Amino acid sequence: MYLNNTLKYCIGGTVGVALTSSEIGILLRVIVPLAKPALAVICLFNFMDCWNDYMGPLIYLRDTAKYPIAMGLEQMRNHSMSVAKPLVWPHLMAASAVVTLPIVLLYFFTQRTFVEGITLTGVKG
Repeated sequence: MYLNNTLKYCIGGTVGVALTSSEIGILLRVIVPLAKPALAVICLFNFMDCWNDYMGPLIYLRDTAKYPIAMGLEQMRNHSMSVAKPLVWPHLMAASAVVTLPIVLLYFFTQRTFVEGITLTGVKG
């Protein structure tokens, strides 16, 4: 009840009447576009957290086939040390570059949303 009255008073009184929308219309046309940059940041940080997680899968998973890529890089390094072969640094660095590629691409696709969020808030730098 409080949220409904607050929404009508704060947004419905100015923008909602001009749009002649219901509460759902106000939510979809006013609040969601303003929250889109924040939601994009939350999604990107959540993806980065899951992608780079090391300790969680190390504790919970027993099957090495289900390990994430970060643990695969560590296994690659440990395997070369256990068989007394020299570590092949170019292979490890190439694999590390491939691991970071999805995060960099995701950032480039969401960069416009970040800039849009800065311009919507009116923060001057």
